[in-house]
Amino acid sequence: MDFLQHWSSRPWLMRIRFARWDEILDTPAPDAALPHSTAMWHYARGRAFAATGDSEAAAAELDALRKILSSNALEGVKMEFNQSTDLLRIAEKVLAGWVDAAAGRFDEAESNLREAVAREDRLLYGEPPEWTIPTRQDLGALLLKADRYQKAEQAFREDLARFPQNGWSLYGLATALREQDREAEAAAVEADFREVWKTADVDL
Repeated sequence: MDFLQHWSSRPWLMRIRFARWDEILDTPAPDAALPHSTAMWHYARGRAFAATGDSEAAAAELDALRKILSSNALEGVKMEFNQSTDLLRIAEKVLAGWVDAAAGRFDEAESNLREAVAREDRLLYGEPPEWTIPTRQDLGALLLKADRYQKAEQAFREDLARFPQNGWSLYGLATALREQDREAEAAAVEADFREVWKTADVDL
């Protein structure tokens, strides 16, 4: 029943999805006998610290995740479809990217997130996907933050090809197009976004 460790981490991932950083930081650590859950807890905390500007604390959480990943605690630990290490290596690269971004190291951040994309693409597919938040959405958001708008456009378009009409990439794509002064295209994408997001109770 090792896969239940990953299911137990989904509430943290959903809090990342909706930027509920304080809730993540208020969540107690799982039992230390659950190495996958513990590593994902460090990942979630690292994301929260990076998003709220504490790059030093985020880096410490990344180090804690890496320590578990490099140990033998995960040997033979499999989720439903993929090995624990396959998922945690994605977590490592996504968090490393946002730690780099928080420190203004955008070249390194982009490189880490592109590696996360490559690792996600190699996962065995399942429903729901075992990596909860598509890495191309993180990559696109990072590229917007770095003012790399053409690259951000490409990342969001690729994500929309995989997950059509998802609000996060429609919103990101509209932003990337607008920053390139492509107002008509941006307006069309924004209209799609408003349609798919019309019943949402949160703002992006």
